[in-house]
Amino acid sequence: VAKGKLVDKVRNLLRLNRQINANSSKTLETTTALKLDESLRKVKIWLQTRKEPWDEVVTNWKSTMELRRQSTSKTASEFFKDWPILQDSRSTQLIDIDFDVMFPTKGVNIHIRWFPFMEKLILLRGSSMKERSGLQYLEILNLEENCNEDTKVALHLHMLPNLIPPKGRTKLPNKKDWKFSAAEVLESLIQHVKGPGDIEDHIQSYQDRMYNLKQTIQPYILVVGPSLKNVTATYVIVDKIRYK
Repeated sequence: VAKGKLVDKVRNLLRLNRQINANSSKTLETTTALKLDESLRKVKIWLQTRKEPWDEVVTNWKSTMELRRQSTSKTASEFFKDWPILQDSRSTQLIDIDFDVMFPTKGVNIHIRWFPFMEKLILLRGSSMKERSGLQYLEILNLEENCNEDTKVALHLHMLPNLIPPKGRTKLPNKKDWKFSAAEVLESLIQHVKGPGDIEDHIQSYQDRMYNLKQTIQPYILVVGPSLKNVTATYVIVDKIRYK
């Protein structure tokens, strides 16, 4: 190995050069990231203040996916304040876009596999249902062969807590254990009102009741129709927002 002051000086210069290059690379990466963050921040502000043109909304929504992944919102209300475009009636398209990015092909799979899944579940567990209501839903499903798809799904979901009885527990504010009943699980999944005029009062009443119990409300399905034999509209309720 070569030695001497000149050799040492060359080595030191080479080492210094490598450090400078490494630092320059890191600085460039940081600068690029900051520029990207600033660019996305501007797009997010655009989405917070604009709803038209819709094509541009969709484009900007796609480009800000990573910001939503990194969201620190703790509640649906906080998230909606951050992304108010989600309160637009057309925003189901935006939700689908994010879902397809996070879970490729899963949306299609749910639609295709739901009915075969429920047929198998009813075959395996139908005879073990004890709740009268669950048996009534099964009877309706068997008798109403020509009912629409929304009606079938509503009946399936009403049967689900009876087919797979709940075992979960939670602590109430008074520190007592609360074991979920099939009816409570059902209510957290799907609810029913007879007419469009009942929707707002029903949503508010449910929110008030859960607030008094100090329980959070997860997104749930609300079906509208004179009975479960004839569902005329289906909504997903998130906070106070209705998605049809």
